[in-house]
Amino acid sequence: MIVRECRHEDVAALERQLPTGRNRYHDDRYRRQCEGLSTYLVAWQGDVPVGAGEVLWQGAKEPEVRDRFPDCPEINGAAVTGSGWASTTTTRGRRRSTVGSDIGTPTAGTSTATTTSTTTASVTRSRTPAGS
Repeated sequence: MIVRECRHEDVAALERQLPTGRNRYHDDRYRRQCEGLSTYLVAWQGDVPVGAGEVLWQGAKEPEVRDRFPDCPEINGAAVTGSGWASTTTTRGRRRSTVGSDIGTPTAGTSTATTTSTTTASVTRSRTPAGS
């Protein structure tokens, strides 16, 4: 599995494989990425998108979370379909995923979830918005 920043041509493939219907979430997330507000990441199994998630650089959407962690980006809507896990390995019968940030703030941290993947990804914010 490869995880990379969303490109304009990826939006149609995302909508075909991971449909959002009238909500058009992929379009919205890609637009925010182009505006420099987020990074929209797409997980690929070969040439098929199997998941996506957005790093909101301005912080959490929810005010109570933003108040508690004012300088911490939010990883939002991260999900991978079942086909994305087909070739992963397990440790003691459990799949595992670690998501971390290292952006030089005291509130940056690491979160671990079980029953997902053993893949670890690192995200750094680019200085130039996508599409520029």
